[in-house]
Amino acid sequence: MVSTEEARSKGTHEGDNDNGTSSSNRGSEAFGANYSGTVTTEKARLQKIKEIESSHGAFDKVRVIQGILHSLTTSLRRMPGVSSSQANEIIDQLQEVGRITTTETSNLVNAIACMMVDHQDSNEAAARLCMEITLARARIDDLTSQTGELRNEVLEERNKRQLAECDVKKIMGELHDLNKEFNTSTGRDELIDHFQDTIKHLEDQVNNRRSLWVMKHPDPESVARAMKTLTASAKDVALRTKGEASQPNNAGPGTTRAEVDDTPTHRPPSAFQPPSGQTLPPPRLGALTAGPPRAPSVAPREPRRQDWAPQPPPNRPASAAPLHHNPSGYGRPPSARRNTRYRPNAPDFQPSGLGAFANNDYQGNRQTYSNYGHGANPHQHTPSSHGRSRHNSFRYANSPASGSDYGSHSRANNNNNSRGANSGNGISNTSNGGNANNSRPTAVGPLIVLNEQSVADWNAQVIDLYGQIRTFVERSAHLPELAPLAELASAPLWNILLDTYRPLSPEQATAYLTYHLQQENSKSCLVTRLMVDFIVNRILTAAAWVGFDTEIDFAIIDLEKDLQLALGQASSVRQPLLDRQANIVNSVTTSTRGPQWIRRKMEGLATTMTYNLKPLLNDFVDTADAYNDLLRIVENAWELGTKILTSRLTFDFRFPEIGSRYSSQSMVPIWPLMDPMELQSQHWRVALVTTPVITCRNDTGTNISAHSVCLADVFCMQ
Repeated sequence: MVSTEEARSKGTHEGDNDNGTSSSNRGSEAFGANYSGTVTTEKARLQKIKEIESSHGAFDKVRVIQGILHSLTTSLRRMPGVSSSQANEIIDQLQEVGRITTTETSNLVNAIACMMVDHQDSNEAAARLCMEITLARARIDDLTSQTGELRNEVLEERNKRQLAECDVKKIMGELHDLNKEFNTSTGRDELIDHFQDTIKHLEDQVNNRRSLWVMKHPDPESVARAMKTLTASAKDVALRTKGEASQPNNAGPGTTRAEVDDTPTHRPPSAFQPPSGQTLPPPRLGALTAGPPRAPSVAPREPRRQDWAPQPPPNRPASAAPLHHNPSGYGRPPSARRNTRYRPNAPDFQPSGLGAFANNDYQGNRQTYSNYGHGANPHQHTPSSHGRSRHNSFRYANSPASGSDYGSHSRANNNNNSRGANSGNGISNTSNGGNANNSRPTAVGPLIVLNEQSVADWNAQVIDLYGQIRTFVERSAHLPELAPLAELASAPLWNILLDTYRPLSPEQATAYLTYHLQQENSKSCLVTRLMVDFIVNRILTAAAWVGFDTEIDFAIIDLEKDLQLALGQASSVRQPLLDRQANIVNSVTTSTRGPQWIRRKMEGLATTMTYNLKPLLNDFVDTADAYNDLLRIVENAWELGTKILTSRLTFDFRFPEIGSRYSSQSMVPIWPLMDPMELQSQHWRVALVTTPVITCRNDTGTNISAHSVCLADVFCMQ
């Protein structure tokens, strides 16, 4: 008799060899599924089949049958009356029955296991197919939706194109009519003749400027003759100014002093404003073997008008102690002796070295002076009106201003507050608003009080902004540019840097710029100048508020047109412009979406400033950190600009010309470390301007109330 274990093992082996494959094939053929991809490997499949067979209940029944057959064989052998041959024959038959039962049972269990595994694989394949079908349907739906949207967009673009074509046809028709009208006009020749006369008159005025004449005639004899005539004319002008301080030079018989002082002049564009004409490409750079060229030695001698009555400076003996005054935001040590001759290669001209008298004090102790903080108090303020006369004599040569450019936020429209002639780099910011031709009654704003305390408050806010800029430069942009400047010369920033040296020629400006970029102190001051110039022209102006909505934009455009129409008129005519500009700014700040728009505006300005200053940043500075620092500076500047535009005061921002004579009434020296009165008496000239001269004026009263807020920080040369 075959045991159950042997039979099952034999059946399983036979099923694996003979019937396993056929049973598996029969199971697969029974389901009729042929899916791509094998769900389980052959080894895993056999393992699953063995697990199913080992736990199947049919083998328990087989063991019971085997036990019964074993009992029958035992009984037959012991049964009396049955011969041995008959018993053996019956026992053989019973064993054959048990073997057949075990084999067939094993085959059936194996087939069932194969069918179960195939069924499981079929279910998984069906589920996978369902998921793929679902994804395909979703993809088809998305494509259908996108196709519909694209069709709608194509239809809209087609309609827009048709409208644009209609507008173009209309405009072309109007241009054709205008061209025909212009060609048939009878006064065209007279207009051309008038323009030619005007151009010739302007050319004559430009040619009369001695500074430009010196640039064109650099020979020593011509310069000497020009200086002699300048000295004589300067003495005459000084005598006339002293005897006729209350009479402006250009005043007519019926013109009062207030009307002349209130006459505004155009302000020339600064470095961050787009140039009015085509700019020349930067010259090729090379080694400066003889240092930077000297600026024009003869100051412009165009007829000048006095801003306010000058206050004579106090007389000090040459041997007296150094003049102690409130230093600017770039604190500087006491005055030191200097060489009276200008030598570009001499050590006493080097801003970073300052020669023997700067690197060592009088006791031989080594010191290092920096225009970005040295001495006892590195955070002292730029001089304001404290301790000085409120009337200053700022004289600048007349210069045409560029037109309004709202894309770059030009400030040429805000020049109605300029007194006298502007400097070559003068910047006039009128914090006013209104309509000069508006016949409707204008609401009168609150009384404006401009006294020493309010001017001190304005000075503190400006100095706080300067302090933020100084901190940023000391941390992120103070290292000199020792590498070749070819890469910087090819960047858009190069033309902006050259514009800071007006009215020098591109070649002269390139020499100055190259020298200043290679010195730590002057490079820091140059970066500061760029940042201050950007803030003055892009933030502290009404054009910075363009873009809020259409109504505000048109209001600002109309306002600036009215400011142009109000040029040269009395303060009573300009004063209504103050209220409307303040109302425009207040309407934006108090609106519901005003803070969000202002935030986006400040982020855009910070991004622009970061892009412009990136070539001048230190190598190790992270651009993201620099952007965050500049964003904080822009926030402070925007707050200051909001106060200026809503103050109903007239603010002037003027950068002195490069090459102009140093004046202690409007400038503070960063270098050299000398008494300001000595610099003025010895006719030192401006080599680099860091911050502008800031003045404010109250036009609401019958009398002029003007104050100086901050003086200009300058590098000097001789």
